[in-house]
Amino acid sequence: MNNNQNRNQRQVSDQMRTRQGRAAQPAASASVRSGNAKSSVDPKKAQAEEAKRRAAKKKKQQKELERRKKAAERMRRYDERFELTDEEKAIRAKMQREERSYRNKQRVKAVKTFVARFVMFVLMFAVLLSISVGAFYWNLVYCEPSARMDFSYKVGSAKTMTVDRDIMLRGGTLYLNMTPIVDLFELAVTGDTTELRYISRTDGEHVKFTIGSTQVFINGVEERLTAAPFLDGNDLYVPADFFESFAEGIAVSYDTSSNRVTVSRVAHPDKANTYIDLRFVIRPDVPLIALDEYNEFGNTSPVEFVADLDVYESFMNPKNRDDYLILVNGTYPLPNSYVPQTIEISDIRRDGRPLQYLDNVAEKAAHAMIMELEANGHQGVNILLGYRSYDKQKNYYNQEIKAYMETMSEEKAKLSIASRIHEAGCNPQQAGLSIVMHNLEETSSAFAREAAYAYLAENCWKFGFIIRYPSDKVSETGMEFQPYFFTYVGRYHAMRIWEQGLSMEEYIAQLEQKGYFGMSYEDFRTELLNRANQ
Repeated sequence: MNNNQNRNQRQVSDQMRTRQGRAAQPAASASVRSGNAKSSVDPKKAQAEEAKRRAAKKKKQQKELERRKKAAERMRRYDERFELTDEEKAIRAKMQREERSYRNKQRVKAVKTFVARFVMFVLMFAVLLSISVGAFYWNLVYCEPSARMDFSYKVGSAKTMTVDRDIMLRGGTLYLNMTPIVDLFELAVTGDTTELRYISRTDGEHVKFTIGSTQVFINGVEERLTAAPFLDGNDLYVPADFFESFAEGIAVSYDTSSNRVTVSRVAHPDKANTYIDLRFVIRPDVPLIALDEYNEFGNTSPVEFVADLDVYESFMNPKNRDDYLILVNGTYPLPNSYVPQTIEISDIRRDGRPLQYLDNVAEKAAHAMIMELEANGHQGVNILLGYRSYDKQKNYYNQEIKAYMETMSEEKAKLSIASRIHEAGCNPQQAGLSIVMHNLEETSSAFAREAAYAYLAENCWKFGFIIRYPSDKVSETGMEFQPYFFTYVGRYHAMRIWEQGLSMEEYIAQLEQKGYFGMSYEDFRTELLNRANQ
């Protein structure tokens, strides 16, 4: 109630001062006007008025100060009315602590959730990355399950051995360790690290292997192996097919699904619990005359075929047998101007694509080879590529380099394709004597798993062809295994290359060393190219 009275009194006082001020204004204005009219003002009167104004101002300030003090006192009293007790303060502090604790827990929970999700993301990323890298690596190195497994090798009743597959399987040839076979048949062994002789203790039959050579002597008679024996430590490994062709009394089985090789003795047909003695025999059905490396070269034996190929004999085994020994590689390239004048269209392709060109003699020999393939039940083999010019090979090579340079430098691109694609001038197809031939949808090393390839690997020499880039001659040829790439050299030389297991590079070097050409091979080749290019 007192507050309202004071407030009303102040309002009345303010209204009165306002009216007094308004009333004083006209008087002041009049005094001013009158002062202007007068030439002088009374100093004492002016001082009195000034003192009066000051006193009024001071009084006003005092009143304002008192008003503020009273207002502050009212607020203090108002606050005292709502001041918390100790119990209320404790409750409020507890609630504040609980609120802070709840917020901290929420923050910890949010951090844990973030960490858990981040860890889950990292784990999923790692799993996906591992799967991707694993799939990529598997795609690069995948091979047949049997090819990845080491070999289990069991001879007689001896304990099964585990042998590295790279030892027992080389270049597509299965090898057997002679050491446990010696123990099984009680053979005598003589020789050194260059030659080893195995002798039967019962009848004295013997076989002599030359390390690193396909030359073998069976009871003193020279024969040829399909691959050269090699030493691994003190163990001699020989091609498994040696025992199929030149031995009796021994049985070799090979389970390709499990890479298990078993060697056992052959039971005697008439005597129970008795085995046939191991005997070394001469192969009776060899259609070749073995190459005598120390005497002059002889003639080639006649070859029998299932199909009637008599009209092709002069093409498969030409009289001018040396005219087709044209070696083409990085050491012996062909100039860009070389175009053989003996090429003609091959009519062997039946897949609807353009016909191919070949040397006229090589084309007839290839035709005979296709006919014999079909007569032996191998259908669908076609010549996909024949003669290829210098410029065409150059364009193909440059296109491949350009494609690889999208992800690597030019130098690395050239290294990447060096063992697969020839540079211009280094492709044997430019000579018109080489073909790419298979029965697949696209050219691939998978042709080596086809039955047709197995036939060609053993018989292409009969038609004058060789596998230009064998699996076991990568270092000699500089090119990876290409089972579909065949080169015509004529039967005379093809037989000897096949029989000795040589690459064309090795065979040419051997002939040159023996003086076969009567000059250096380079000069001999130059004469051949000049004749073929005229």
